[in-house]
Order: sequence, then structure tokens, then C-alpha cells
Amino acid sequence: SQLWKSSGRALDGGCDVVQLTRSQIVPINPFIRARARRRGATVVELVHEVSDRERRGGVALGRVLWRLGNFVGPTDGYVVLSEGVRDVLLGRQGIAPSRVRVVPFGTAPIAEVDTELAAEYRRRFDLDRRPLVFCFGSIRPSKGIDVLIEAVARVPDAVEMVVLIAGHPTSTIEPGDLLRQVEHLGISHRVRFDLRYLDLAEVASLLDVAALVALPYLSATQSATLHHANAQGVPVLASRVGALEDDVRDVVDGRLVPPGDPSALAQAMTELLAHPEQLASMGQAARDRLERSSSWDLTAAAVNDAYHSWRRQSDRSTGP
Repeated sequence: SQLWKSSGRALDGGCDVVQLTRSQIVPINPFIRARARRRGATVVELVHEVSDRERRGGVALGRVLWRLGNFVGPTDGYVVLSEGVRDVLLGRQGIAPSRVRVVPFGTAPIAEVDTELAAEYRRRFDLDRRPLVFCFGSIRPSKGIDVLIEAVARVPDAVEMVVLIAGHPTSTIEPGDLLRQVEHLGISHRVRFDLRYLDLAEVASLLDVAALVALPYLSATQSATLHHANAQGVPVLASRVGALEDDVRDVVDGRLVPPGDPSALAQAMTELLAHPEQLASMGQAARDRLERSSSWDLTAAAVNDAYHSWRRQSDRSTGP
């Protein structure tokens, strides 16, 4: 495979560290790890998810592949982006604390805003008359898009709003079901879809005109979407799942609701959209918090420190 060839070229070039990801669903990764260790490289895994939550049996299969993979090709260290993932690795996987490092999620605006495109979005969605609620990212069952649609149907008709659901549907979901749900609920005038990959300038320009980002996740560990929204001063309405519960300060810089609860989601949306000045204040608070505590420079420094630490441990374990 291309991954096997590219990792081989890196090892031929004398790389000190090989970092992989998604080993719970990429069968070749353990063999790359084994080859890297034989060549004297330190092996690091970037862990977003410990198992595949989207597919039937994915959690159980992920555990089997994880254990089998570590038997074939062990890992020297794990980089994670939340305490929740760290806890799973220490508990369920039995990994030593010294081999797991939580690093801050680097945050900056996702791209430069295209002012002409932003103006086009403002015209297209009639945003001088109503606010935009933006939900974006890969579309999969765990994202709770059906819950968001149900919630929109429960927001009173007097509340002016338009919801844009944007992103590429994965193979684990049938987008036609979401379109039919909107049609059945009679909210086509409120809900728009853009079911494709959006480029970074499009995302930045939509965030520039959005009043609120909705993340109605049913399960999650962390969310880059949340950080992208906050970096542009857009507050987030999110479910209380994973690291989202830590990344959103309820009522201060966003709102949190129970996962899978369309009534709670609809109530929070109604309250937020009724007070645009509060939304603006929350968005500024979210941006200020990120600027104080998060940057790609901090992330790079933390990852570099982890690499050096595990490299020294690897050298000691393989030395004379």
C-alpha cells in the first residue's frame, strides 16, 4: 500500500520517530510499527478514537485489533487530545501513564475569510433577516444530525432562523433519510444541506456569518469543529459528551445540553437566538479563552517534548 511505501521511504531517510493514527481500523499499521522498531525508530500513535463507534461491532473489533496490533508491533507512546481518551487508554487498554501524553488542541482560524464569499452566503441565506445556525463536519450517525432536525421542528415558528448542515456523509449513514426527515417535518424552509467536502475558505466564510454552531453529538471524544468555531468568535451549542463538556463553559461561552434530547436542544436554540447580544458575548468569551490557553505553538512544543521523552526511553530499552 501507499502507506507502507511512504513509511519505508521515511525510514530509509533515517527518521527518528514514526507517528501513525487510526490503528484500530488500519490493519497495516502494526506491521509498519514492527518494521520501524526493527530499524531503531521510536513509534508514536496519535489517538483520536480508541475504537470505531460508527460501525456495528466496531468497539469490540477495535479492542481486538488494538491488542493484536500491539503484539505484532508495539508502540512507544500515545499522543491524545483529551483526558477522556487518556483515561480509556490507561483503564481499558492498561497502558502505563508514562506512555500517554495529553497535548492541547492547537487553535487558530481555519483559513482566511473570503469576504466576497461571506457576502454571497449572507445574501443566499437571507441573513439580514434571520440568523444562521451552522452544523458542519463529516456526517455520520454519532453526530446526531437527526436529533438536530427534530429540534429545529420544535423551535417556535416565531423564531427566525436558518440551519445549514454541511459536510460529506460517510458510508455509515444514508443522507436520504435526513432529507426525508426534513420534508416530513415540514421544515424545508428552515433547513438547508450542502452534502460535500467544504474547502477551508468556505468553512471560514460560513463561520464569519454564522450566529451559532450546533454540535448535537450522541458520542464523541473531542471536536476540532468546536475549536474552529470558537477561534472565529462563534459560540457553540453542544451535547455533554467527551471533552466537549470541558471545552464549553455552559452559559459563559456556549451552551450544553444532554445528548439525544431534541427538546432540550430546541429550548437552548430558542433562548440563544432570542438574545443576539448574548450570542456575541459568548463568542467573544470563547475566543478570548482560546487565545489565552491554546495555540499551535503550544501543541507543537508539547508534541516535541513527548517525542524526545519517548525517544530517550526507547534508546534505553534497546541499548546495551
